[in-house]
Amino acid sequence: DEMAVPLAVVGVLGGAILYKCYFSSKNPHLAKLEEIQRSIQRGYLTGPSDDRLQTALMDMDHLLNDVLISKGIGSPTGTLGGRLKEIQLEGKHPAIIKSLRAAHHIRNKIAHGERNEVSKSDLETSIKSLENGIIRLTS
Repeated sequence: DEMAVPLAVVGVLGGAILYKCYFSSKNPHLAKLEEIQRSIQRGYLTGPSDDRLQTALMDMDHLLNDVLISKGIGSPTGTLGGRLKEIQLEGKHPAIIKSLRAAHHIRNKIAHGERNEVSKSDLETSIKSLENGIIRLTS
């Protein structure tokens, strides 16, 4: 179930460890993930904001949905929550799916106007979960 992910630490800013994955050139989903990672890193250079992190979380959540659709999981018109539930019911990647469902829940709070209930720590944890899940489910 678990596999090594080719990540490298590229720096530490504001207590956050910045990573870069190294295999996106062959995969459009991973290329998009790297683009989002770069936007987060640029944000830490100019001072991280919750708005920037919320945008990154929304982008990663959308990217995860695209990854699952490309793998034929769920109906193309279905929801990400439904796709994650389908994978969970199959018993595949239980720890990853649990963290992805938690991240998607945070995304839903933001999307449905409950931004004040989401802490910066929630955002950072959710972004890390989505990064990990996208990389593992793409490979």
